[in-house]
Amino acid sequence: MKKLLITALMVVIAWGAFAQTVDTSKIDLSKAELSLAGPDSVYVTNIYYGSTRLSVLLRYDGKSGALIYGPYYDSDKLLLDSFELGYADLRVLGNDTIIVSDLILYGQGVSGRLKYDGVATLNLASWWQTMTPTTDEMRIANLQSQLQTAKTAQKRLEEEIVATKAKYEADIAEVETEKQALEDELADLNRRIAVGIRQYESEKKALEDKLADLNGKIAVGVRQYENQIASLRRQLESAGVKVEAAPAVATAYSRPTQTVFSGFAAGTGAYGNWSATGGRLTQSNTSLYFAKYVIPGEQSADQTLYSFTAQVASNAKDFVGYGIHFYASGDKRANSYGFGNSYLVWVTRDPRFYKTEDTYVQVYRSYDDIRMLQVASVATPTRITAANDVEVLYDRANAKITVAINGVDYLTYDVPNPIRSGAKGAFRTLGGPVTFSDFSIKAK
Repeated sequence: MKKLLITALMVVIAWGAFAQTVDTSKIDLSKAELSLAGPDSVYVTNIYYGSTRLSVLLRYDGKSGALIYGPYYDSDKLLLDSFELGYADLRVLGNDTIIVSDLILYGQGVSGRLKYDGVATLNLASWWQTMTPTTDEMRIANLQSQLQTAKTAQKRLEEEIVATKAKYEADIAEVETEKQALEDELADLNRRIAVGIRQYESEKKALEDKLADLNGKIAVGVRQYENQIASLRRQLESAGVKVEAAPAVATAYSRPTQTVFSGFAAGTGAYGNWSATGGRLTQSNTSLYFAKYVIPGEQSADQTLYSFTAQVASNAKDFVGYGIHFYASGDKRANSYGFGNSYLVWVTRDPRFYKTEDTYVQVYRSYDDIRMLQVASVATPTRITAANDVEVLYDRANAKITVAINGVDYLTYDVPNPIRSGAKGAFRTLGGPVTFSDFSIKAK
């Protein structure tokens, strides 16, 4: 502790002595640095006298003072005030040599060989330049340079991103504008198409209504003709003249003989109160106009013969009917007037409309579940409450539908644009009850 105190006092005392010969107002110790220079000396650097930098060496005089060596100016120094020794390496070679490696002198790496003279001196035997070691300061400077380079690159990249974003935003805005224009054009086109469709639908509806009106007028004319014929027949019969009930022709065509389907088990009651037992099928709800029993099955032969027996209960109301849809497809619902795309052969009695108790055989063309038109009709002498054997021959190859009851052909209809195939058929009733039996399909 005593020696440390003495060292500190040495600086003060030395400056006191030094101050006797200099202008103390010019001395600046604010940047001064002290470092040990052996066991009894202190080296003071970065002393400024005015604008001149200098150094001094203070050596303890063995008592209570210090000897001042110097001042030393930068231009007079062999060595700088400090050197980078942190990377230096000392290595003993033999008995009298020390190798000093990687000193940094004046920014240059230097190595040397010191040789002991056997007394008290190490002489510099040789020296050489080496690669300058990388100091911490150098590493820091390098990292700072890399960091600055990275920051510069980052800034440039950010500027490019901003510019690219602005460019693509402009491109996107242009595309969005074009998209909006196309959407507006498409909306306008859709509106015009919708108007055109409405006009087409309106014209189509007008034509359909006109066609329905014409068909209605034709049907009324046919019924009036049939009523007149029936009235004349009754007048002739009242006068005692025997008159044939209808222009019947004995069946003479070649029927298909190969049975491809029979019975009612595969079918389903789609609308109405249907029951299938013991080879018989009955619909018992007398209030329904469109009762249907659907039987699936592909139909595409050149000639198809549908045979069944049908009978309306004797206590049925005046307006009754039964029949069969065939070559059917595209139906959506059963409780409707039509039945998809199909044909219907219909046997009916309607005294209120026809003004007669006669039984009529008719052919209908169904286009969908709503629209169905009568295309042929003829009165027969059969009783609808009798067990009538009905045969329907669809001759697709020759575009004809022939209907026979109890072995007599009563109606032949020339079919325009014959339906080529169907996926199902259906029995149909109005009023009733109605019972079907002995159902079979033959084809060739």
